Amino acid sequence: MTVTALHLCQDPVDNSGPAPATREERVLTRAAGTGSRIRAWTGALARRQSDPCHREALEAFGSAVEVLLATVTLDEPLDDETEAEMSVLLLLPSPESGNPIDLAAPERVALAAISALAQAAPVTALIDLAPDLTVLLDILDDALTLAAEGSQPHKYQQAPLFRSARQVMNSEHLE
Repeated sequence: MTVTALHLCQDPVDNSGPAPATREERVLTRAAGTGSRIRAWTGALARRQSDPCHREALEAFGSAVEVLLATVTLDEPLDDETEAEMSVLLLLPSPESGNPIDLAAPERVALAAISALAQAAPVTALIDLAPDLTVLLDILDDALTLAAEGSQPHKYQQAPLFRSARQVMNSEHLE
């Protein structure tokens, strides 16, 4: 059988497989993945705490951020249930409370960046807090990288993405 005859005997190639993911689908998938990373990280921090209240607060925080990032959309505000979940952020012990969570400096900076962005989420749709949800995910991913690598906090605070986070927090959406 010649090559041409063999080619004619084969079934036609089916190019009707699943369409490639849209940009929106890729961003939302990344958001859910970042939420899972944050929950795993805060869970590890929680296991190090001797104070059961601190353990509970960190676990609740990680769970709330995971829910937030798993349910965020690019064009709709957060629902009431997600806003209620995020209220646990207000309970995180801080240095000012006199009973701070025991964290290394890079971990404190990372947790502060995640907290700041997550606390802002109930104010408006997450996508409205920055030009693009990917900017927020970059900040969160950088915060996790900082904590994992133990980078100097002052270096991270000068990073463009951290400055973007501060701009987000000072935006007109939060006034």
